[in-house]
Amino acid sequence: TKSGAKAAIGDATVFLPAKLSSLNAESLNGDITVSGFMTDGSSFFKGVNGDISILNLKNAAEVAVKTVSGDVEIKESQFKELLAQSISGDVTIEDSAAGSAVLKTVSGDIDYSGSDIKDPSVKTVSGTVTK
Repeated sequence: TKSGAKAAIGDATVFLPAKLSSLNAESLNGDITVSGFMTDGSSFFKGVNGDISILNLKNAAEVAVKTVSGDVEIKESQFKELLAQSISGDVTIEDSAAGSAVLKTVSGDIDYSGSDIKDPSVKTVSGTVTK
């Protein structure tokens, strides 16, 4: 919202310019899908009871993607730094690149095969890791 306050709106499709200084999105009981953006500053995506899908995001700073009871899926993206975390869900990164990345899940699998991550830190409590 313009004032910065949160709004309950149900399903929404938001069209924004392709190049932004940053991009932040949060959802409760719903999915987040972000596609085709370039950002210069830090970006943050947070969900509870929903999946987060990132496609073709280019970021020159830090991106944090966190969900509880949902999957994180990142495809065809480039990051300077990436934090991808799920509690009770999978973390999948395909055809993407990052200078550094922290990939975590408590109860789920992590798959970053086919991606170019220079300095990965990977942790799962009860799941498998595919690199």
